[in-house]
Amino acid sequence: MNSPRRIWIDIDNSPHVPFFVPIIEELQKIGHEVILTARDAYQVRELLDLYRLHCKIVGRHYGKNQAAKILGTCMRAARLIPAMANEKIDLAVSHGSRAQMLSGYVLRIPTVLILDYEYIAMMGFIRPDWIFVPEIIPDSKELNPKREVLRYPGLK
Repeated sequence: MNSPRRIWIDIDNSPHVPFFVPIIEELQKIGHEVILTARDAYQVRELLDLYRLHCKIVGRHYGKNQAAKILGTCMRAARLIPAMANEKIDLAVSHGSRAQMLSGYVLRIPTVLILDYEYIAMMGFIRPDWIFVPEIIPDSKELNPKREVLRYPGLK
């Protein structure tokens, strides 16, 4: 086994909680330390409690207005940066967390962005190191990570 790593998982939406539970368990089983942050939106907090996951809550849902969403993402990233700055994170992983991607860019943490649909909104020059998508999703200019697009069989 390689040396244990510190992996930061950011949970941005309620379906991400059950999605990441087996991933967290497997990472911990093989010796990695998992640090969790989450946005207080929808039922994320309640699901974290249900699965007994210790997590630092940072940010909330900022409404349906597009400008508020953009501002909220930037505000959340601004709060995640100091929260993670001294954590010595080896890898940041999320299922579409733009705030984590922005924070990872600022903190120079390698990032994995998991996606399950082809219509994504990248953040200009801020790109994840790896994008992990179902093999059925076709190549596109949006799927443009710094290093590599990784594909898995399945839909979700």
